[in-house]
Amino acid sequence: MEGDGSQSQKKLQKAVSKLRDKNIQIEKISKVDELTGLYNRRYLIEQFELFLKRAQRYRFSLAMIILDMDYLKEINDSYGHLAGDLSLRTISDVMKQRVRATDICSRIGGDEFCILLDAIKKEDLVQLCENLRMEVAEKELSYRTQKGSPVKITVSIGACIFGPGEEFSFDDIYHSIDSALYESKKKGRNRVSFIEPIRYFPREYPGTTAAS
Repeated sequence: MEGDGSQSQKKLQKAVSKLRDKNIQIEKISKVDELTGLYNRRYLIEQFELFLKRAQRYRFSLAMIILDMDYLKEINDSYGHLAGDLSLRTISDVMKQRVRATDICSRIGGDEFCILLDAIKKEDLVQLCENLRMEVAEKELSYRTQKGSPVKITVSIGACIFGPGEEFSFDDIYHSIDSALYESKKKGRNRVSFIEPIRYFPREYPGTTAAS
C-alpha cells in the first residue's frame, strides 16, 4: 500500500511537471512571431508600458526604430513566398545580432519590424540605424534574378528618441516615427530618417552600453 502511494505521488509530480512545461511553451508561443522568432506586436506593446514606467522613474530616454522591408510584394511575386519569408528572416537575424540584450526586437506587421531601446544616446541610435540598414543591404539571398545576379534586400528605417515627460502611448510614438519612415520611402528607400526628440532626457541608464 505504501509503495502504491509513492508511485501515485511520482505520477502526479510527473503530470504536474508536464503541464507546467506545456504552459511555459504556450506562453512563449503567445509572445513570439513564428516565422522570425522575434517578439510579436502584443508583447512589444506590453514591454513599451514597462519601459516607459522605468524611464519615468529613472528619468532616462527611450528610443524606437521602425524598419520596413522594401519591395516585399515584388519579391513574393517574382520568386515566391519562400523567398519573401527568407528575406524577413534575414532582416530579423541582422536585428538580433545588432541589438543589446535589454532591447526588444519584434515583427509588428507583414513587412514591418520594431526595436524598442532604453538609455541610448542620439549618436549611438544614428549609428545603430545605419549599421542595420547597411548590413541588410549587404545580404544576398539564395535566389537569382533573370540576369543571374543574387537577389538583394533593403530596408527603410524611421527612428526617434523620446522622453518620459509626457503621457505617451505606443501608437503616439509609432505614428510619429511612421512619418519619418514615409520620408525614407519617398526619398528612394534604403534610407534612414529621424524625427525630433520628444522631451529628450540625455541620460544613460547605469550599466548599459550602445550596440556597436
